[in-house]
Amino acid sequence: MGLRKQAKTLSKGQVEAVLGYLANTRWTTRNGVIFLLSAKAGLRAKEIAGLTWRMVTDARGQIGQAIYLENTVSKGQSGRVIPMNDELRTALAAYAKTTIIASSSFLIESDPIGCRHKPS
Repeated sequence: MGLRKQAKTLSKGQVEAVLGYLANTRWTTRNGVIFLLSAKAGLRAKEIAGLTWRMVTDARGQIGQAIYLENTVSKGQSGRVIPMNDELRTALAAYAKTTIIASSSFLIESDPIGCRHKPS
């Protein structure tokens, strides 16, 4: 059995510092969601990039209580159900208000200018 590297966790102060920095970026809500998906849900970059709205919403289209990560986006076909942190749920709900949601569309668009954002 090989040695496995344990991921380092961020302190509450470090998380707050990153979110404070992101509050001053152009796509504050989107960037905060990306960070929280990593910090609070433990998702890898590949998993965040492949996440769809269907994986984070319930049957009514509301932000769910868990992330249903499908095999197609996870490392080594290790799909799983991840309980959703309250701070992440709140951030996703705020983000959902800024974009047009289709269950099969990607949660995070690489170019917010060209994606389906609701007009302000």
